[in-house]
Amino acid sequence: PLALPSSPLPRNITMLPESSLGRAQSDWTLKEQIHVNEGDRWVFDVKYPPLTIPQKKIVTAFLLSIIRGGTFMMGDPKNKTPAGIISGTVTVSGAQSAGARAVNITGTTSATNWLKKGDEIQIGNFLYQSLTDTNVNGSGVCTVDIWPGLRAALTNGQSVIYQEAKTLCRLDRGALRGV
Repeated sequence: PLALPSSPLPRNITMLPESSLGRAQSDWTLKEQIHVNEGDRWVFDVKYPPLTIPQKKIVTAFLLSIIRGGTFMMGDPKNKTPAGIISGTVTVSGAQSAGARAVNITGTTSATNWLKKGDEIQIGNFLYQSLTDTNVNGSGVCTVDIWPGLRAALTNGQSVIYQEAKTLCRLDRGALRGV
């Protein structure tokens, strides 16, 4: 994966969750059924200020280099540092299956508020957000409820990044409008 150009910097980056939900409503009873599908992802809206011609060339070259399926890493610049007290070396505790909505991590002895709601972690190339305040038990393990579900299976000892977490991204169709 590529990195975003370090200059020029975007004026604004908005990171939003997107989920695939199925909805059906009965024509007779008007009762609804909602089905939560596995399709969850982060969507980024990136806006640049007016660019000079040299700056525009840099941004356009980056976008054209990934337009045919190339990937890049991006995170939420407004959520770089966790609110919890998480610190030190943090790793995955035990093997975990793709799609799981919780992940076990370890890295300290017993602690409260290790991760707070909304804190972000990166495991492999994917970013996950903590849905609850989490505490570490006496064995040094913490179960974190996450969104989205795990994008890939995890192995014991895999590194967990909690500062400036990023996720693997691709361009969406029509993403080059206005470049």
